[in-house]
Parts: sequence; structure tokens; C-alpha cells
Amino acid sequence: MTLPPLQALICFEAVARHRSMKEAAQELHITASAVSQQIAKLEAWVNVRLFMRGPRFLTLTTEGQIYLREIQPAFNQLSRATQRLMDSGWQTTVTVSCTAEIASQWLLPRLKGFEYYHPGVEVIINTTHRTVDLRSEGIDFAVCHEAHATAEWVSHRLVHAPRLPGGNMALVYDKAAILQPVCYDFRDWLLEKTEADNP
Repeated sequence: MTLPPLQALICFEAVARHRSMKEAAQELHITASAVSQQIAKLEAWVNVRLFMRGPRFLTLTTEGQIYLREIQPAFNQLSRATQRLMDSGWQTTVTVSCTAEIASQWLLPRLKGFEYYHPGVEVIINTTHRTVDLRSEGIDFAVCHEAHATAEWVSHRLVHAPRLPGGNMALVYDKAAILQPVCYDFRDWLLEKTEADNP
């Protein structure tokens, strides 16, 4: 794998995008002199001139334009991957799958208290009659027929919830989901509310 110094690449991409050493330096919070040194380091490393410089202009050479076009997708992918990683570290949504009837008659009336105590959390309800794959579809919980627990997911029977045609209602979730604090809180809240329904 042949990779130039990362800092030099970052400076090149910023300068090429702004067409200005000064603006790139402001974005990167370093001096324009430091940016210029990094560009010189990169040009020496690849042994290709990337910019044409003048007293009042800075433009990419043909080689510089080609290089920028080829490396920018990698920068964009790095940015998206980093954002996804940061988002996954602090989940602010809970996704629940259930039928429209369960959502309107049982789940929604119980969400007001949770949303009151967790104002920054969005509960997304996906209504469906089919069996969902929690992990592949990005769903945290399913309210559905009671099922046997496995090594990957848990099934909590909702004892005082209405029975469904053909069986008891259960809260089913992937064990990995509970690693997120917001999912842990949601599960405990819903189970406590169900217990509170006991006449």
C-alpha cells in the first residue's frame, strides 16, 4: 500500500477545494506557512507538481486536478464512516415494529411518559404484519407474538397486555440493542408500564 503523509493529503484537499492557502489554513487551524510546507512535502513525495502558483493566483495543474478527483471520494467516505461511528456511539432514536392496531391501541398511549422523561429521543414506529429481521432491518424492538429466546435475541412476554390472535404478546429485541443506553431505558420503561397495567 502506497500512501503519502496524511497531513499533507489533508492540506492538499483543503487547498484544492478553496483554491487558497490562507482559507485552507483557517479551516485546518494551522498557519498558511504550515500548509505551504505540507503541499511542498506532498509534491516532493509524489514527484509531481500539483499547483501552479503566482502572486495573485493558485490553480491546480492537470495532474493536480486528476489527483483531486481520484482522492476526494475517499475523503467523503472517511467523513461518512466517521459520522456513522460517532452517531452509533450515542443513539438518539428507538425503532419499534408492530401492527397498526398494536401501535394505536396499546403502544402509543404508553409513550407519552417516556417521551416526557427523554425529550431528546425519537421513537420511530414501523407498522407491519410481517415478521421482521431486527438486525438486518435496523429495528431495535418488535411487539409481536411471544417467541422462544435465542442466543441473539430476547423475548419478554407482556403479561398484562392484550392477547393477540393466536398467542400472547411479547417484546422482542436483539441483545446487542440493549448496549445502547436509550434502548435499555426504553425496554425497562415499557416493561414497567405493562406491569402497571395489572388491575
